[in-house]
Amino acid sequence: MKDASRTAFSLENYRFYEFSFKTQSNREAPINVSFHPSGKYYTEFGRFELTLNVKCSVEGEQQDFISAGIVANFLFDPPVKKEEIPDFFYVNSIAIIFPYVRAFISTLSLQSNSGLVILPLLNLTNLERPLKESTIEIK
Repeated sequence: MKDASRTAFSLENYRFYEFSFKTQSNREAPINVSFHPSGKYYTEFGRFELTLNVKCSVEGEQQDFISAGIVANFLFDPPVKKEEIPDFFYVNSIAIIFPYVRAFISTLSLQSNSGLVILPLLNLTNLERPLKESTIEIK
């Protein structure tokens, strides 16, 4: 039997750097959610900076009614080379941050008194490749 990967990483911190919300006109329409991930890996420190931009729209409307940007920092212990970052990290890092995004959007939409917005639970595995391809290494 083969051992599981021993590469350990942890969420150090996160912050929302951008958020906009407009009341949606059709509250019954399904919400379309799009993601735009990118990353910076600081090799010397073993720190991965994930930037995730999330946009929400409703079917039949072109304009987004929610736009949010979050930066999350993950630490690898011990630090690894960029090539040694396991594939599962790219999808798991987004999956770790997504509940914070959902909660943030729900809380702010509730506080606006214009109707609660709850993002659906989503399968985020298709975001592994875009994040991996858009990650740059900083030495």
